Amino acid sequence: MLHNLIPLSVLYPAKTAQPGAGTVTVDIAVVGKWKGHPSGPFEITADDLRTIKTNFDAQNVDVVIDYEHGTLWDSRAPAAGWIVGLQLDGDTLRGEVRWTEDAAQMIKREEYRYLSPVLDPHTIDPVSGEDIGWGLHSAALTNKPFLEELGEVRANKHQPQQKENGMTDEEKARLEEAQAKAAKVDELEAQLETLKTQNAALIENSAKVKVSEAIAAKKIGKDQEAWALKYAKDDPEGFDTFLAAAKPQTQVPGNDRFANSGGAASASTIKMTKV
Repeated sequence: MLHNLIPLSVLYPAKTAQPGAGTVTVDIAVVGKWKGHPSGPFEITADDLRTIKTNFDAQNVDVVIDYEHGTLWDSRAPAAGWIVGLQLDGDTLRGEVRWTEDAAQMIKREEYRYLSPVLDPHTIDPVSGEDIGWGLHSAALTNKPFLEELGEVRANKHQPQQKENGMTDEEKARLEEAQAKAAKVDELEAQLETLKTQNAALIENSAKVKVSEAIAAKKIGKDQEAWALKYAKDDPEGFDTFLAAAKPQTQVPGNDRFANSGGAASASTIKMTKV
């Protein structure tokens, strides 16, 4: 009964389909729950998807894709394409579609971007008259999607799979690649900081050794140690050049007129001190 059918205007754009290119792949249905459909809340399970495929495989005709659900409402409903096969891929049911030339051109011009499948939860077997469960009644090209959370899907041979979070496989791959690159950048930055710390420690130790050796060689005085350490760290090459040209400092004898080699004051010295 048509009033039990559920036309699902899901986001399945087919903008890259080409006429004469054979079949292309589109998502037909996914597992989930929806509460805002005009026909009332409904749920599609993985078992329902398997039932849709089983019932499709058992019939002898392809399923029509029309325009704006004309098969449901109009006496004349020209085909935009045909669903010639169904395949299960995890929680997604995919259809192999063959577009008509007119539909392919409209899709290419983006006059139509989405595919809306019509699902019947109570399909009646034409031979036995029994209720055989979920079935695919038809589908339609439309620009008024219902399940917007599914995101957009190109209906071409390389169609990315829709994910529950609205991301396609292609988008997810780009995100994962970007995250991997960001993680690599973080890792390299951490390594760079480690190298900077290690390099600073090496410069510090090298400067201390050079200054200590310079003091020992009497090329600088102990009172110049702080200046020399800063010089050696800020400009190691310049400090090396300075040390290469520096001459050892000689000890200047004290000018003590009151002392003699014997350590005792001479008579003249004593005399001078009394003047």
